[in-house]
Amino acid sequence: MSAHDWLDNARRHGVLDALDVMLAQSLVEKASEKNEQLLWLTALLSYQHRQGHVCIDLQRPPALAFDQPDCPWQLPSHEQLQTLSSPLLGKPGDKCPLVLDGPRLYLRRHWSAEQSVAQALRDRCISQAHDDAALQQITESIFGER
Repeated sequence: MSAHDWLDNARRHGVLDALDVMLAQSLVEKASEKNEQLLWLTALLSYQHRQGHVCIDLQRPPALAFDQPDCPWQLPSHEQLQTLSSPLLGKPGDKCPLVLDGPRLYLRRHWSAEQSVAQALRDRCISQAHDDAALQQITESIFGER
């Protein structure tokens, strides 16, 4: 069974949403990718997003509706994905739709969003200089002298 057939069958049985299948097919076609496992992984990433996850952690694979007896693929390891050469798959900083960042596989838009949140949190953690005397005065005005 081809990946296209398997994904269409999973969509018909309610395992996948039409968006999961169409996104995967669209990205694979635009990249002229022949690796059917990447088609499956792209649909899986879309499915994971609908389940509330931004990525697939390859070290802790999720329990999935994808664990179907007729599925011809298993989740690859980080090392296996690193050896793949594909216009679909890159590392952080590459302009590819799929981002492999350490042991996590993302759709680029989700990786970018996570990076933006992480940077905003780092920016907020930078210590700021303050005037001890002014802070003492404000504290005393609110809570009174001790």
